[in-house]
Amino acid sequence: MDRAVATLARSSGPCAILRCVRSGDAESGEAHYRKALALAEPRGMRPLVAHCHLGLGRLSRRTGKREQAREHVTTATTMYREMQAEAELAEARA
Repeated sequence: MDRAVATLARSSGPCAILRCVRSGDAESGEAHYRKALALAEPRGMRPLVAHCHLGLGRLSRRTGKREQAREHVTTATTMYREMQAEAELAEARA
């Protein structure tokens, strides 16, 4: 069941978030990321947690929430570094 939750959060989350961002609905995009984060964190799904933080950071930056953006991106880059996820770390730094 947890595997199914992760697959759902990964596959439908980014599409739903992209639709929200394109339509200017940043609040719904943030809600989708937070929902995925709430599913991933208690299950120890660190790559998905890091991805959610990166997405929240980028979304926060787009909406002018610079401090919040910095916190999320810092969390994501720290997690990617700890997991030795070099490709993801490079993407987060871009």
